[in-house]
Amino acid sequence: MTDLLADPNLDGLLAQEWEDYFLRALLAQLSETEQEALTRLSIFRTRLGDEEFGYAGADAAAVRRWLDLSLLQRERVQVPDLPKEMEALLHLLPEAERRKLLQAESYSVHPVVREYLLGRGTEDERRKLHLWAAAYHGRPFVEIARRYAAQSDQSWTDEEIEQVARGQVVEAAVAQTDDLAQARGAMDRALEWQHHLFQAGDYEAAGEIVTAVWEILDRWGERDRAKALLRGSIETLEGSSKAVAQGNLATLLMEEGKLDEALETYEEIYRTFEVLRASQQMAVVLSQIALIYRDQGKYERAIEYQEQSLELFREQGDKKGQAISLHRLSIFYRYKGDYATALALSEEAERLYRKLQHEAGMAWSLHQQGTILRLMAGAAQIDDEGMTHLRAAAERFRQSLAIKRRIGNEAGAADSLGELGKLWMAAGQMREAIAAFTECAEIYQRTNNPAKLGITLEFLGRIHERQGQYVAALEKYQQALGLLRQYSSPQQQAVVEDDIARLQAKLRAGERRQDTGSEDDKVGG
Repeated sequence: MTDLLADPNLDGLLAQEWEDYFLRALLAQLSETEQEALTRLSIFRTRLGDEEFGYAGADAAAVRRWLDLSLLQRERVQVPDLPKEMEALLHLLPEAERRKLLQAESYSVHPVVREYLLGRGTEDERRKLHLWAAAYHGRPFVEIARRYAAQSDQSWTDEEIEQVARGQVVEAAVAQTDDLAQARGAMDRALEWQHHLFQAGDYEAAGEIVTAVWEILDRWGERDRAKALLRGSIETLEGSSKAVAQGNLATLLMEEGKLDEALETYEEIYRTFEVLRASQQMAVVLSQIALIYRDQGKYERAIEYQEQSLELFREQGDKKGQAISLHRLSIFYRYKGDYATALALSEEAERLYRKLQHEAGMAWSLHQQGTILRLMAGAAQIDDEGMTHLRAAAERFRQSLAIKRRIGNEAGAADSLGELGKLWMAAGQMREAIAAFTECAEIYQRTNNPAKLGITLEFLGRIHERQGQYVAALEKYQQALGLLRQYSSPQQQAVVEDDIARLQAKLRAGERRQDTGSEDDKVGG
């Protein structure tokens, strides 16, 4: 150490030069093959194991040498939940047996070493390393796509196979719900594949992976990560591919309530498709803009844009697009309070869906008509007219429910059951209302929709309250409030809080009456 400090060649060296000084000496002890393998491994961001070493062409002797020279560092091995007595005896077991109990050892290239090795190469060499790493992370997905192509007797090119792997295969792998740990593992690998493709400049391929995973990331509560990936795609893509990424980002912005930003994004998308003369995509974007204006309460603007969308679909002869536009127009007119126009548009949409034999669309339209007729009943000046509308509404909801059950749309069936429950409750048919709301709640619980479950529990609470079953009603209200505080709006929470306050006042009043009664009995005695 004294000789080192006295070396005049080291005077005034910067930290980086010190690193170079030591690393050059350490790396000089490696063969050219070992240096090349270590440089390849430096491109990985994930931990390294036997699979990665084999892919880089590094044998066990090379790994030991890297460890000895501190070029490679061993990551801490996590001990599983074992009894303390067994943990103390682990070191006595043979190596092979110990490995069975412990997690597989993993390693990483020291950050200083990684930066130094990658910094020595040219930009083109680093790009090739990223492509090499991308091929490694994409292997499992590509292999699945290759097997699918073979089983389908389809002659796909390698590029077509990889495109399917980046899209459908990745999406299926991360969207699975049977094994969430496996899904998260697939997500980690897919995002590493995307990272290396992106760093290599293959932006189109990287964007395909982002398109496949962003919705799942959002579902897992990782919206910021999804937005960052989409913004990265938007900055690097052009034309329709860029517009797709922008559309996905706009969807997230709408979910967050950032409507002005979402509107600006959709307007830019529309201009892109307008230049490309892609009228189908233009119609879809106009429809999305209409939804934003609806959310802003600007129903006239929403109707204006949806009518433009409908006109484009008519020019293209797209019957399904026309039906969707008519259905949305019906909703906008319902929000405006123009129930007659809303009903006529919904019935026109239903006729188109029937011609297309589109059962889901028929169910949507019938449910919409039931909602409109219920509102018309509430606005009716004559009791007989109101009852006619209510009977018609109930029939539409029943028809919608039957279709949804037939096609296996559980969530949609729950929505129709909820509407029927409200109608039966209003008509005083409490037994039928309880049956509808109970089944509705079971479906929402099974399909993991806590916000709607909370609202349904509140309706059950109201029925119990009307029947004088205050303890049961209070239990339902409290369950509803617990869910709505986590998953719904403050306004909805306030409604249930009012329900609870009202019911508690009734319970206190009942207790006071009981106390007074007992005193009267004593006096009378």
